[in-house]
Amino acid sequence: MLEKYKKQNKKNIQTGILIGIILLLIAVILWLFSLKNIAYIFLIAGILIIITSILEALNLKDIESSMSENELEALEQELNKVIMESTNHYVVTENGIFIPNKLTLIKYEDIILIYERPRFNRDTVEVYINIITKEKERFKLPTYTTALTIGFEYYDLKEIIKKKNPKVLIGKNANHKKILQEKYQIKL
Repeated sequence: MLEKYKKQNKKNIQTGILIGIILLLIAVILWLFSLKNIAYIFLIAGILIIITSILEALNLKDIESSMSENELEALEQELNKVIMESTNHYVVTENGIFIPNKLTLIKYEDIILIYERPRFNRDTVEVYINIITKEKERFKLPTYTTALTIGFEYYDLKEIIKKKNPKVLIGKNANHKKILQEKYQIKL
């Protein structure tokens, strides 16, 4: 199962590099037609996408090489206990949330706070669930996008986390900020 996600990550990186190359080719064509201002935009976008993809590939390679055989085996075992596979690039398992593009499992018992965070675009709302762990790690998982319809992945995920970790704080408020600051030295 882990191999599936590794292949998916590799494919995403290759797609990013391909898009970057296409943008560079468009920039060259625009340059040849003396549309230099527009060519610069495509050139910069193409270079940024290629660099981002290469850095992502290097980061994944570093993460994987730093993991022991036991850690990889434990991750593989956990991926055999899938509860829900998100359309938004994460997997909910019996013991945590697996994020494939980081080869990371967030254990339910390590989650101390979750809260919903909408991001507004022109005609849609993107809703994220933000997760803070005891190790002061922060994760931002997309849950749904509204375009006149509402997805309920956030509510499913929130209920699973609450069930697996009844001590989790839900919502971002003054009381939770105080608890995070005093108990975990985490600022929101």
